[in-house]
Amino acid sequence: MANSGGLSFSTLFEVAGVVLNSTRTKDADKNGKTGLSVDPQKLVMGLAGIAGQQVLKVFAQRQTRKRLKKELEAGLISVEDFKAGRSAAEVKRTQKKKSGLFRPGLIIGAIVGGGLYLLTLSPGQREKLFKQVKQMLTQVIGIVNEIQGKPYSQDFEEKES
Repeated sequence: MANSGGLSFSTLFEVAGVVLNSTRTKDADKNGKTGLSVDPQKLVMGLAGIAGQQVLKVFAQRQTRKRLKKELEAGLISVEDFKAGRSAAEVKRTQKKKSGLFRPGLIIGAIVGGGLYLLTLSPGQREKLFKQVKQMLTQVIGIVNEIQGKPYSQDFEEKES
């Protein structure tokens, strides 16, 4: 299994957060001194919550390990998969060829989203947007032409020396 348990960095941050949330500033005493005091009820409730999370985590890891052991004994997974904590379903999923629908879906979604955005704009805003896009394209073409050593615009005429 990849995670063998114990206190993780995130758990330590949670404990620190509980301690910070359970402290408060004391009201000034006769001498005008202030300080910090701990609200024991908040502290106990917060630490009990973290302890409960840890107990549930250990219980879930034991159940997962038992399930993986049964799959290993049944021959559904290899010893490497067992050590890595991969179940038979995960191994089967990684062996399947991916359908590759993500990229076309992303492109179609971007086109549809852009079209809907343009439809929501007022005519004045739409015209302004198209002018900005045209200016940007002209600048990009000019930069590319400069890199290639070509003139900036199409109506450029070289001066005769």
